[in-house]
Amino acid sequence: MRALLTGTFLLLSAAPPVWAEIKQAVRVCDRASSTPKARIVACTRLVHSRRWSGKVLAAIYNNRGVAYADLKQYRRAIADYNKVIRLNPQDADTYHNRGLAFFRLKRHRRAIADYDHFIRLKPQDARSYYNRGTAYFVLKRYRRAIADYDQALRLNPRMAMAYNNRGLAFFGLKQHRRAIVDYDQAIRLNSRDAKAYYARGLAFANLKQYRQAIADIDQAIRLNSRYAAAYYLRGTIYRHVYRNRPQAVADYRSAHKLEPWRSRYAAKLREMGVEP
Repeated sequence: MRALLTGTFLLLSAAPPVWAEIKQAVRVCDRASSTPKARIVACTRLVHSRRWSGKVLAAIYNNRGVAYADLKQYRRAIADYNKVIRLNPQDADTYHNRGLAFFRLKRHRRAIADYDHFIRLKPQDARSYYNRGTAYFVLKRYRRAIADYDQALRLNPRMAMAYNNRGLAFFGLKQHRRAIVDYDQAIRLNSRDAKAYYARGLAFANLKQYRQAIADIDQAIRLNSRYAAAYYLRGTIYRHVYRNRPQAVADYRSAHKLEPWRSRYAAKLREMGVEP
């Protein structure tokens, strides 16, 4: 967000009535608590007024871009962030915001390029190391992802999601024990994160430590009773390891009920002679 606009009104206290409308638009455009649609209308009003330039105009475009991103209109957000960068090429946060928007559009390499810019301008900010690591992870460049998560954690040792995601990257490299160490730390920092328990359970299952796997999956489901993948994983363990058909069917049914569009859940039921 930016807060560069309201100071301009120190010069406008004796302005004509039209300035009252402009002043209200500034307040709405500048206020993070405004609804995204209201911010877009207000910021657009300011752009069309043609009364600002430079960093102040850049702040207006940034705030509108953030509002578009909040509405998941990422292409429009990017168009506004492009304008910000043309007006103020040293604006690190806009590279970060544009990188997030590119990531949401699955343009991961383009996101990485923006995170690179952000890191050059703000090398001590953990956010873009974390986000760039996540983009590398999606591209299955796990070692690059781990290097970025390492740096994010050097800068912010309490970033639970960086531990969790680094664990996922180690899992991608089939280093399951190393992944579990990271999941342990993620859980210590955030014991309410169902995904961390699920990920650790999956790592235990790959190590054939099924009791620990079931315990973690149980906890993931306690934290998020709508976690379809957790039911599916637990059902698979009950089916193939413990030969517990009733529990396996119950878990597959739960997964299918929560996410009926996933064909593998129904397929597992049919393999067991049960109609979904």
